[in-house]
Amino acid sequence: MLMHNQLWEGLTRDQQRQVLKVFGHDGHSIYPASYLAEHGVPQEVIEVFAETHESDGTLKGSIERGGVPVDSMAGVYGLTVLHSLAAYHHVTTDKMGRGFQASDLTNKLERKLRASR
Repeated sequence: MLMHNQLWEGLTRDQQRQVLKVFGHDGHSIYPASYLAEHGVPQEVIEVFAETHESDGTLKGSIERGGVPVDSMAGVYGLTVLHSLAAYHHVTTDKMGRGFQASDLTNKLERKLRASR
């Protein structure tokens, strides 16, 4: 987590808000690095969180591209980024389910980042 704290400390609140704008409320998607760069996500965030995600063959653990199951996908899983940014700001969620967690963290982080202007 130290590496993640250093990442967030190195970004301005406006950059953190942009990250939240792109990833917010989405607990399911794996974003390609090119998409993130086009939408203003700082390169440092992409580099820290980009990895190859593997399908596990289960209903909840399978990755799809265009509705077709794939073995793996390279990119940044948005919920991991949200959890990292939330931990940096000491924000937690007690929600179950990826979508509910993402929305709860997004709402709390939006309030926190708005208050720190």
